[in-house]
Amino acid sequence: MRLSDAVIFSVENIQRGGKKSFLSILAIAVGIFSVCLISGLGEAAAGEVELRVSETGLGGVTIYPHSSGQQYLISDETISSISESVKGLKAISPFVIQTGSITQRKGTSSSAIIGVNNSISKIFNIDMLYGDYFTPEQVASKAKVIIVDNTLAQSIYERDNIIGKQISVNIENIRQTFDVVGVIRSQKKGIESLAQMSLPNIIYMPYTTLNELTGNSLSDKIAISCFSSYDENSVAEEITQKLTFENQTKYVYENINGYISGLWEIIDIVKLFIKAVAAISLLVGGMGIMNCMLYTIDSRRSDIGICMALGETKRSILGRFLSESVILCSCGGLLGIALTFSAVFLLREYYGLALNIPTTTFIYSGLLSLMCGLTFGIVPAYNAAKLDPIDVIIR
Repeated sequence: MRLSDAVIFSVENIQRGGKKSFLSILAIAVGIFSVCLISGLGEAAAGEVELRVSETGLGGVTIYPHSSGQQYLISDETISSISESVKGLKAISPFVIQTGSITQRKGTSSSAIIGVNNSISKIFNIDMLYGDYFTPEQVASKAKVIIVDNTLAQSIYERDNIIGKQISVNIENIRQTFDVVGVIRSQKKGIESLAQMSLPNIIYMPYTTLNELTGNSLSDKIAISCFSSYDENSVAEEITQKLTFENQTKYVYENINGYISGLWEIIDIVKLFIKAVAAISLLVGGMGIMNCMLYTIDSRRSDIGICMALGETKRSILGRFLSESVILCSCGGLLGIALTFSAVFLLREYYGLALNIPTTTFIYSGLLSLMCGLTFGIVPAYNAAKLDPIDVIIR
């Protein structure tokens, strides 16, 4: 029997199945709907979390005194010594934080001013949109240059690219004008969404410039990054021990990259759990298909025996019933995908939820329905093919 004949024969059998066929298709549709919607929502939620975390620009390892009362204890010479002596260290930068304000058209707004050196791009996960990071010359000369985010650029100049423009910054009642040398993607939105609180604008400037404006000559914190072949915690522990010994002050570290990696692991576990829950519905539907096919074979035993007596091969019978199972599951898969589209549309239109299920989820679900048809149809099809025509006709 040709493939086209087997498909036509299978469709006719499905139509004769009536309610049983419809219920089998509906069972698979519910399973595929669960897989699409639940796993799709899980993927979308995980993607949103990943986007928010990436928007924060957080990264690296921060090292600072254990006691908040101890400040400005790390000299440039100490930083240079650490950079040369500690293995696995990719980049190191002083890390100075100061509050200030920015003069805008609508008045002033608070800001968090972060002093760093020219290694910022190797430590933090910052996305530079326009311009560039600080140069070693700008850090050494205490240049009055800053890096701002595109949100601040929009609020002041109503455009993202403001390279070469000037912004007035007030630090400890000292107002200075700074040239913008870089515009990064806003970190504020991502941090606010995770912290669930409003934050000031974030501005980067050379730590030497910030220290000069505040009257400080040393830094109290450093930020580092390591090469991928080295353990960040081990490198950070070595540096904290050096600083503790040299300054007689206990230092501790905070591995931001470790927190982020742990978050990714949790997200992967949650995604796996969601997919497992959704797969249970599909498994139930598949068992329904198998039960339906076994009942169909039992009710058509005499027809199968006559066909085999007339010369139809076991391979042909196997193909007929297997194609019937695949068609049932494929119809259920298409119905399940259609139900998912409808559910997403209703949630968007009537509840205002911005759902965006990845296209790959629908593709995988469609392939899953085909695999379901093959998997749960092979046993009934094999049972049909191995029937003895004499025993079937006599019984």
